[in-house]
Amino acid sequence: MSRTIAVLCLLLFSVLCFEPIASTGAVAGGTMELVCIPPIGLDMHLMGFSKHETLTIHLWATPMKVLEKNKPLPVTATWCTAPEKCENGNGTVEFERLNLAKKASGNYNLRFSNTREEKGTFTVQSRQQSKPFVCE
Repeated sequence: MSRTIAVLCLLLFSVLCFEPIASTGAVAGGTMELVCIPPIGLDMHLMGFSKHETLTIHLWATPMKVLEKNKPLPVTATWCTAPEKCENGNGTVEFERLNLAKKASGNYNLRFSNTREEKGTFTVQSRQQSKPFVCE
């Protein structure tokens, strides 16, 4: 009897202490680039989901100092399950590492119109862009 109680307590402790696994399951990879959609922004193009799905996350980056590590930043997102089948959402991104010239990593928490939530982690590489980056 005490063994059964111990097992039940261990299961309850595990459920309460561990965060749920991200819905995407793995670290998404992709690229990032500065974009000139007034105001200046940072787009991250993530891949590596099931069924060739893609996720584009856009951060408004004016002034550039708003791009900080270890701080939830508001974003908009587009989740595509096929080239012509996309859904818009919003949420936050938090960078663990951020080097606009090389790479960035962190996590995202997004909500879409059908009340679906997507959480996950990412690692992106910087795309080659002209230097200096100038928006006309």
